[in-house]
Amino acid sequence: MDTPSGAPKPPRSPFDDEDADLVLRSSDGVDFWVYKTILAKASPVFKDMFTLPEAHTERQIVKLDEDAGTLEPLLRLVCPVQRPKFASLRQLRPVLAAAEKYMMPFVATGLVDTLRTFIESDPLDVYAIAYSYQMRDVVVVAARQLLKDPRLASPRSPPPEFDTIPARALHEISEYLRRCARAAVDAVEDWRWMVRENEAHAVYVPKRGGVVDQTKAWVWLVCTDAHKHENTPEIEVFGPALLAYNPPRWWWDYIDRLRRELAIKPLGHLATDPSNIGLSVKKAASCSTCAQSALRELVEYGQMLSKRIDAATAEVCALMTVSIAQ
Repeated sequence: MDTPSGAPKPPRSPFDDEDADLVLRSSDGVDFWVYKTILAKASPVFKDMFTLPEAHTERQIVKLDEDAGTLEPLLRLVCPVQRPKFASLRQLRPVLAAAEKYMMPFVATGLVDTLRTFIESDPLDVYAIAYSYQMRDVVVVAARQLLKDPRLASPRSPPPEFDTIPARALHEISEYLRRCARAAVDAVEDWRWMVRENEAHAVYVPKRGGVVDQTKAWVWLVCTDAHKHENTPEIEVFGPALLAYNPPRWWWDYIDRLRRELAIKPLGHLATDPSNIGLSVKKAASCSTCAQSALRELVEYGQMLSKRIDAATAEVCALMTVSIAQ
């Protein structure tokens, strides 16, 4: 049966129990029959709203500002009924706002895992929402996701939370991305590990003089094809002795491409990108010293470097200080 224009709509399952003693009426006229005891336990705001009905057979009616689309999932999170499912952040936002309004912090806590499901598709929005509701762990995970494309941190249409969260939230995410990019590039430019921190390709330097053993060194460090070194930078490694190297152009091309990519996306897996490795190995094929082992060693090097890059950005993440508004 149709409801007369302007009249409240009948309650719908599961908020239609006959013995319920309270009616919450949404802004669009939908009634939710609920229990005062449950609502009073869940929210001090609701508790203060309640008054005794004039007669035992009457239900108290409380009109709310939220529409039915917001109230139903909120009540499903409060009452012992099936939990709601959220298809988008657009559905989640008003529920979080209502929970904050009615002083139900456990609702936001209970929605953390739901919010995490949107990190991959909407990292900046999740970052802004999590920052608003002091979900530090989610803030950090969302920031990590933004590393995959830092340009997402400067969208044409920023999240609505950017109108209310402190300016430092924007500064922190920009600074985080900048530091991660710097840490990733620094990891590439730390030449010491190629010589000293790697057993498979370590260079042995006697403590009291003697001949430096470079038989295990990376092929590009001991390349003897002189014309491949024209106009290439030198590498100096300080340790028990000063070691100087002049890697060939094909290796520097790999490093230069990687540095440019990491400045935009500081992700370790870029070090193992087949297209980047392939371009350099193709050039190495003309080098009499490097041709035979360039592919094998550059793949191995990329795998090791990938871990170092991710470890460097993870350290930045661990040190990330998010000053969530109190």
